[in-house]
Amino acid sequence: MQRILHIFVRLFFLLAVIFGVWIAVYAYNEGFTKKWRKLIMQEFEKRGIDAEIEKLTIDPFQGLVARNVKIYADKKNKPLLASIDNITLDIDPIKLLRKKQSLNSVEFRNADISIPINPEDPESKKLEIKNLQAKITIPTDIIEIKYFDGHVNGIRVNAMGSLLRSQERHNEIINSSLAEGKITFIKEGRELIDRVLDEIIQLDFKKNKPPYIQIKFSSDLDNPSTTSAIVIINAKDVKRGGYKYKNIYANAEYINSNINLKEFRIDDSKGTLLGDATWSINSKKIPFNFKSTIDFQSLLTSFGNSPLLDDITFIHSPQIEALGELHLGNLKLPSTHDPKLQVELIGTFKSDSFISKEILFEEAYADFSYKKNKWYARNLTLQHASGSANGNILWDTLSGIQFDTKINMDPTVFVPFFEQPPEFLQHLKFEENPTIHLNLKGKGPTTNPIDWKTKGYFALGPCHYKKTPLTAATGKLQIDKKEIIIEEFRLDREDGYINGEKAIIGTTNGLVHLDNISGKIFPNKLAAYVSPNLASFLDRYEFVNPPKLEINGIIDTKKNDQSDLKVYFDSKGRVYTNLFKKQIPVDQPKGSILLKGKEIAVNIESKILEGQISHKGLWKMEKDPNFYSGEIIASNIDFGNLVRLFELPTKTKGILNSNLQFKIPLKEPIEWSGSGSASLIKGNIFSIPILGPLSPMISGVLDQPRAGYSVAQSATINFLSDQGVIKILNFQALTPGFILNGKGTIDRLNDSLDLEAEMNARGPLRLVGWPISKLLRYKGEGTLKEPKWNPVNFSIPLNILANGEKLIKGSKVNKLIPEAINILPNAIDKSLKAIETLTLPLPGISPKKNRSPQ
Repeated sequence: MQRILHIFVRLFFLLAVIFGVWIAVYAYNEGFTKKWRKLIMQEFEKRGIDAEIEKLTIDPFQGLVARNVKIYADKKNKPLLASIDNITLDIDPIKLLRKKQSLNSVEFRNADISIPINPEDPESKKLEIKNLQAKITIPTDIIEIKYFDGHVNGIRVNAMGSLLRSQERHNEIINSSLAEGKITFIKEGRELIDRVLDEIIQLDFKKNKPPYIQIKFSSDLDNPSTTSAIVIINAKDVKRGGYKYKNIYANAEYINSNINLKEFRIDDSKGTLLGDATWSINSKKIPFNFKSTIDFQSLLTSFGNSPLLDDITFIHSPQIEALGELHLGNLKLPSTHDPKLQVELIGTFKSDSFISKEILFEEAYADFSYKKNKWYARNLTLQHASGSANGNILWDTLSGIQFDTKINMDPTVFVPFFEQPPEFLQHLKFEENPTIHLNLKGKGPTTNPIDWKTKGYFALGPCHYKKTPLTAATGKLQIDKKEIIIEEFRLDREDGYINGEKAIIGTTNGLVHLDNISGKIFPNKLAAYVSPNLASFLDRYEFVNPPKLEINGIIDTKKNDQSDLKVYFDSKGRVYTNLFKKQIPVDQPKGSILLKGKEIAVNIESKILEGQISHKGLWKMEKDPNFYSGEIIASNIDFGNLVRLFELPTKTKGILNSNLQFKIPLKEPIEWSGSGSASLIKGNIFSIPILGPLSPMISGVLDQPRAGYSVAQSATINFLSDQGVIKILNFQALTPGFILNGKGTIDRLNDSLDLEAEMNARGPLRLVGWPISKLLRYKGEGTLKEPKWNPVNFSIPLNILANGEKLIKGSKVNKLIPEAINILPNAIDKSLKAIETLTLPLPGISPKKNRSPQ
């Protein structure tokens, strides 16, 4: 019997176990009846929570578990506040059946919760809580969170605290009957959470080492202002927008509606940022201060483009100290469309070497402030290899900029910072350690620096402007969109100086107005600063010493169409100019140069080769053809010096007077055209190379071998020139007894000549000599260096030519004295014999004996 009882007990126990397992499986899979779920939901409802439980089961290890729980704002099940996959409930079943307070606690074990930020918006962002481990006790009045550990949108959150349960039945989150203040508070809280979620999305961190937030709190749901909390944040190796945080630490507390950020720290590869802040929930301003040596540029860039830092590369992280207030109206960084940054700042900035626009700066310092779109930099200092710049800048990001600067560095450094830099800056070039003093004040729109208006004064040391050296420059300066005005200025060069009352440089039309400019300076060097074309023209006048100049008028540096410039000069020294590829010395020149449109007119009077000369010239600045035309009137010119100047193979002397009109192509001056006349007195005409070969012929015919060199001491000539071919209209050389007339052409291009010469008696002997005058005619051919002369009407015996040449070579020209009264009868006699026709001399006229050389 005992054995049977023992077997029965075992069998009953086995059946009980099987039944329990079946009940457990059934309870786990199928859950409790709708009645039980309703009782549980009523428990939640007593605590102001409208919940819907899809299934209520018993877990062998967890106990009573509510699965797929949805919490709504009200009984109409709209909108959804949270979705929870499972909640472990600590419930007293007996009290539950008696409808007494039976829910002691809820526990979350690896639960997943989804909470929309705005329950009224189906598309709202959600707080996603994963792997939640939490236990919440729910006595009558206090909800106590024993522990809370889970991942909120990827960030690990550990929390503990207590909530004084609301005495109101209705859910406070979005109840329309709530006080307006509470509704505003809730909305602002949602906006803040929404922004936080946006930031979390931007973070990149290792899943096994997420940022870690610890929270301890207590709160009264009916009076949120009494909430107190302590929050500690730790994060390592977090990236955002390309910027890497090695470490983030924050320690904050919330009490009496105030958030006190006791310590905030960021570490990166460059340095550390330390800061703190306070925030009263009822205020939209957050006061803060910080000190930073981190890579601040990369940090700001990770939040969006920053126009202040886009073009800067810091070699070492800058040191920044600042305090200010953050306005919660707009936490976004400024952009081109919305430049307003909702922050107020005041602080200091210091940086070692940095690069901006490919320019290396050695150091920068500024006291700065920012408020309502306005940046103000005081005591701004920039250090560059060429010097330093100091100043104050007020920049309104919506309207414009004002500045007051002192620049003691190469100003061309700033050229890359202008979208359209001033043209004059692009032409300046300074030495390695320049001497520069610029004091400038100005203002203008932010969007276009070319529209800035600037005033100030300048003092520059050695530099080059348009590749032309300048020793020093001082003056007053005004710059605006259309022109640069320089007043009361002085330019110094090693070889001269210039003073000016005013110069107006048009930056758009290219016009340069010059008023009352005077000084002593080389004209071509002065012109090189404003007009390369004018400088090129003036290069042909090389002054030994700079002349006195007076300048007034307009220079059109672009097209020259509107140029109207007058330059007066007076030099006490010498100037060299080019004529027919020869450098001509001119002494004490004075005159004027007039630039009218594309024409340059020159009017010069000077001394030259012991005589006087006046010159008027005109040059039209045309590409093709390009001519220089004018007139030269010369008087009492030393012909011997002129011959030596042009390196002619003769020792001819004399006094030259001439009038020459010319038109010279600048590319081929030898092809000049024009007309003119010249006269030579007290000269030795036959020593001129072209006429030289006539000497032995005339000497042989006249039986006076030295006559060719001693007779013709004066001559006149009229001529035309057409593209380098000179046509002699009339050449006449005079001696006491005869006249030598000539005409023909001299071709400089082909180096050839075609001349005719005729000798006639003059004075009382003209009547006697007339019958044979037509027989004494000669023709010149050959080259300019080797002319050949031959008689036209008869041949001269070779022995006469030979004897004449021999005697000429042995004679001293300066000792030959012409005796026309002896020459003419002999000429007649020899001529008659040559043609075998005898004509007796007239009665009373007989040849005289030759005089001995003196």
